[in-house]
Amino acid sequence: MDAHAVAAIDNLKKTYLSIGLATTGAKKIEQEGCVICVSGHDHPVGNFAVVDFCDDLGAKDLALYAGAKETFHLYVSPDAAQNGTAVALTKRGFRSVHTLQAMWVEGLEDTQPDLIELVQKDELRSSIAHYMADQFFGRRGGDIARSVAEATLHSGLDLYEIRVGHDRVGVVMLTDEEKSIGIYNLVVAPNLRKRGYGARTLREIRKKAQLSKKAVTLQCEKSLSAWYRGNDFASCGEISVYVLERR
Repeated sequence: MDAHAVAAIDNLKKTYLSIGLATTGAKKIEQEGCVICVSGHDHPVGNFAVVDFCDDLGAKDLALYAGAKETFHLYVSPDAAQNGTAVALTKRGFRSVHTLQAMWVEGLEDTQPDLIELVQKDELRSSIAHYMADQFFGRRGGDIARSVAEATLHSGLDLYEIRVGHDRVGVVMLTDEEKSIGIYNLVVAPNLRKRGYGARTLREIRKKAQLSKKAVTLQCEKSLSAWYRGNDFASCGEISVYVLERR
């Protein structure tokens, strides 16, 4: 697998586990080629597996975990088609329902970043976590959005405000991992979009990454990949989202 894809998957694992393990009754299970999170939270944010590789026996175990939950997602690495994982999962009743584009970019040599501001006070972190959850999960119901927000708040991940002067124009979550800084939940306020704040935020994050000589990675919907390419990001593979067929 491409080195940048490996970095992106490792970053995703850290991020998803940090949030998933902050949900009610969550636990982590490690198996060869994958890591699993199961919880009492009725949403894939707490019930999922990140899969680098699995054979038929591993796929059978994953089907048991998935079958015990109302919702359970597998996030499968770009190598699935080549290493036999896709075949093993299909045999055990999983199907691919969605793909995320994994992307990366190098850090940017420039001055110290000054647009994004790390939020440390709990009250403000809570405000940002709920704002993010409302943007990404609000359509699925208030209870889901609130529980995702609480998990995000208690995940220990870094939440940032995007500020222009004294005004918040957006928010973003960053995960600092060994080889990359991952971008998650980047949101510019709806009434302030198409003014260049998103592109400027990406440049500021690249400056931050350059300070520690790391790349920047993310996973996005395919519909957004052209925008990220326009901001110097390159594709490093696709992450397939699998679910278990209910019989």
